[in-house]
Amino acid sequence: MVRRGFLKEVGLLYALHLGGNLLGFFTLAYLARILGPEEYGRVAFAQGLTAYFLLLVGYSFDFSAQRRAANLNSPQELAQLMAEILGGRLFLVGVSILILGLLSPLSSVQKTWDLVLPFFGIVLAQIFHSGWLLAAKGWVVLPQVLEFLQRVVVILGLLLFTREGENGKVYALLMGSSALLSSGVSFFLATRFLGLVPVYPRTRGTFTALREGWWLFLSQGGGTLLVGGNPFLLGLFAPSEAVAQYAVAEKLVLTISALFQPLFRSLYPRFAVRAQEERPSLLALGRKAFFLFGGLGLGLALGLFFSATWAVEIVFGPGFAEAALLVKGLTPWILASALNTALGMLLLVPLGHDRPFTLALLGAGALHWGLVFLLAPKCAGMGVAGALGGAGLFLVLVQALFLYLREGFSPFAHPNRHGDLDS
Repeated sequence: MVRRGFLKEVGLLYALHLGGNLLGFFTLAYLARILGPEEYGRVAFAQGLTAYFLLLVGYSFDFSAQRRAANLNSPQELAQLMAEILGGRLFLVGVSILILGLLSPLSSVQKTWDLVLPFFGIVLAQIFHSGWLLAAKGWVVLPQVLEFLQRVVVILGLLLFTREGENGKVYALLMGSSALLSSGVSFFLATRFLGLVPVYPRTRGTFTALREGWWLFLSQGGGTLLVGGNPFLLGLFAPSEAVAQYAVAEKLVLTISALFQPLFRSLYPRFAVRAQEERPSLLALGRKAFFLFGGLGLGLALGLFFSATWAVEIVFGPGFAEAALLVKGLTPWILASALNTALGMLLLVPLGHDRPFTLALLGAGALHWGLVFLLAPKCAGMGVAGALGGAGLFLVLVQALFLYLREGFSPFAHPNRHGDLDS
């Protein structure tokens, strides 16, 4: 974990991620100020709806296909795998278009239709997205470079083409078109760097890829139930202004919790290989990851809690003063997210426990939705924040209990040379 190559890779990832976060903060602050709470609430509602389609088309391929590609070396096998993923995503785009057509008569969707359609470009971009393949074969940094450049394109477009008082359609168009461009570039680079000759998808291979990633897809569904469309859910009970207050608060908290992702992206391929070759040592490494992610999560949560008022005022302006209290209510999610990354994505998934990992996420997502429908009508955004924190804590406890009962893993015990755990 401390080799020079690893540290260099993580350093580059964090540089890109922090740069992207700065651009994200600037974009969010600019939108909040230029659109105002009501219009930004419409944007957040449309993005929340789009998140569900993004989940469906993205499926679980970034993890299931990356795990499979990490153990393939033949260009022919990799090209066939890429074709399977492309075919699966084409099929899922068709399903998404059908669902969107069924939802279109709803009044809440019609009110944001001018935003939903351009945002759907992000969904279409998933078809040729190949960052999973680049990461699996060692180019972990390159997909993050493309993501950073996409953010640059979006913010430059906003500065050039939006003026105060305009609606969010320009932002939606920029998001959709830049995602399509980034996806096409990643597909080109993956085929060129790996020497792949693209082949046509086969029906059998397509449904094999869908079946292999089914449990991980359900797990990502659980994650989306937690944080994917909360502004959309809140919009069912509250006006656009309240949706905007919650959306900016959640965006700030999720941006902070996403600081774990560069470290995770660099560690995940290593954990996946270690799980196949050195299972006992993986548990020892997982213990270190638990304390590393837990310490980072606690520090970030406390830092944001005590600086929430200042951060909201600086980033979003006086029109979003109510969001500061919501930020404080959401900070427990940062710690829960960090611990769930260590327990779930770095241990359960590499060890092949896709099903229990998925069931835990689905249970947490169902709990979150139940609490939202119970609390949001009376407490609005704070009710959604409380529901998210409770569901996050539930997920940590369930994953830790399963690892202890199935693998004998405990972060407070040391594995001996046989892989067993000594207190």
